[in-house]
Amino acid sequence: MIEKNSIVDIGLKSVRTLGITNMVSKSSVQYYAYKLGFFETVSFLEEASSNEYWNYLQNINFSMVPTLSYLDEDVDYEEGDTSFFMRQYVEEEFENEISSYREAYQKGTLLPLPITYAEWETLKKQGKEEYSDIFKYINTLPGHFCNYHLITRDAFIQFNDGFYTCTSGRDDIQPLTGKTWHSAQQASHKLHGFNKRKFEEINDSMRFASLCEMSSRR
Repeated sequence: MIEKNSIVDIGLKSVRTLGITNMVSKSSVQYYAYKLGFFETVSFLEEASSNEYWNYLQNINFSMVPTLSYLDEDVDYEEGDTSFFMRQYVEEEFENEISSYREAYQKGTLLPLPITYAEWETLKKQGKEEYSDIFKYINTLPGHFCNYHLITRDAFIQFNDGFYTCTSGRDDIQPLTGKTWHSAQQASHKLHGFNKRKFEEINDSMRFASLCEMSSRR
C-alpha cells in the first residue's frame, strides 16, 4: 500500500530534518507536516493511531529517504499559513512520488512476499542470517514494511501461499487459522485508516478459510 521512500516518508524526514519538534508526538509532527506542505503525510497521520504511527516510524530507514531541498530554519512556521507556499516546492520536487502515493493509496492492496512460508522456514533452518528475524527480513523488501503486516494483538503477514501470524516478541510464524481469525475480531475495532482496510481484506480471505475448515470437520 505504501512504498518505501514514499511522499509520506519524505514528509516525515523533512519534519525530522528541520528539528523543530519531537517526532514522538504524532499531533506535533502532523502540524509541521502541514506547515511544510506535505498534505499526504498529514492525511496518513490523521488515519493512523499513535501506535500505528510509531510502528511505521520505527521502520523507516531515514538514511535512504530524500528530504525537501528548500528547508529554511529561519522561516517562522508559527507565523501565518506557510503550507500553500511550501506546497509549491513539494510538488515541484516530488511530483512522481505524489502521483505514485495517490495511485497506491487508492488500491489499498496487500503485496505478497516473494517467498512462501515453507521457503522462509527452510532458509531460517539453514542458518541464513537475513531470514533469522521475519520482521527484519520484511523490512529489507522493496515495498514498505507496512504493506506486509499490521498489528492487532498479533501481526498478520501475507505470503504467496496464505496468511500467517507472528506473535509479538517472537520470530516464528504460524499459519493463520479460522480460530485465530475469529479471536482477532476482538482487536479489530482498535485499527484505523489503512490498517482497518487491510484487516477487512484479510477478513474476506479468512472468512472463506473458516468455512473450509468447518466443512472439513463435518
